[in-house]
Amino acid sequence: MSDKTKPNSHPRKRQRPYDADAAKRICGAIAEGASLTAACSAEGIQRCAFYEWCDAQPELAIEYARARERQNEGVDDDLRELVKNTDNENARANETKFRILTWIAGKRSSKKFGDKVGIEHSGKDGGPLKVEVEVIGGVERDQNRTD
Repeated sequence: MSDKTKPNSHPRKRQRPYDADAAKRICGAIAEGASLTAACSAEGIQRCAFYEWCDAQPELAIEYARARERQNEGVDDDLRELVKNTDNENARANETKFRILTWIAGKRSSKKFGDKVGIEHSGKDGGPLKVEVEVIGGVERDQNRTD
């Protein structure tokens, strides 16, 4: 069955060849807070083409990862601005935005923005644990043993 006869399919578009300048602009837009979809659309390419570029160009994959980190850092600034610009008239709407942004930040960068999840064991004043064993009752010796 060809692509034209499959239901809900469209012919695969020819992928745009790697363009270092476009890749740099995409990463810059992401670092400024744009979604990958919006950044790629502005450059006239599909997300899958950008992913293929990252697979073929290790330096682009590194730059994309950096752009995502910068984007996450930008959420912190966005949250601060949102709080700063909140008053009685927009408090309810801004609360929803605040919750959404904190959820996104927590998912993207859980070590920095997420809820701390884990169990830590420590002794008094944060020191090492002190293990004490108390024997309750005696231990019966085997009557048949000859020690």
